[in-house]
Amino acid sequence: MINNLSAKFEKDFGAAPIIPDNHVILGKSLFEISRELKNMEFRFKPLAEGLLLARGANPCARLLELNKTKLRNVIVLNEKSAFLFTCSRKVMKKGIVKKKGNGPVYAAMNEKGEILGIIEYRDNIYSNKVNIGYYFEENKMDEVIF
Repeated sequence: MINNLSAKFEKDFGAAPIIPDNHVILGKSLFEISRELKNMEFRFKPLAEGLLLARGANPCARLLELNKTKLRNVIVLNEKSAFLFTCSRKVMKKGIVKKKGNGPVYAAMNEKGEILGIIEYRDNIYSNKVNIGYYFEENKMDEVIF
């Protein structure tokens, strides 16, 4: 499973992800745990780092944040577009402050350098693939693991 995540991340963002040793894969998810708990014999569900979907890995904002300095495909959004992006809206070209890289998938950042999610560019449209507000939308709160 970790190979799927690494391969998808490298394909989409141009660099292999750094996955710290205090992470573990359980089922189809990558989780961050304390080093002490990792050595214990039982497993539990702490903070989710990414979801492995049927099409492959879909890294979440936290995993992108861990690898922010290595990302080659990044789009920086102005304040208004950043807010709308976190509300699951598409990105308008006039809302893009800076575009780095050339690929179909980009990490979305605000002007402060905070990771907001993932943008997919297809057919001249910058679509919101996943964002930091995703789990707080209606009917998705049961997917949140705190």
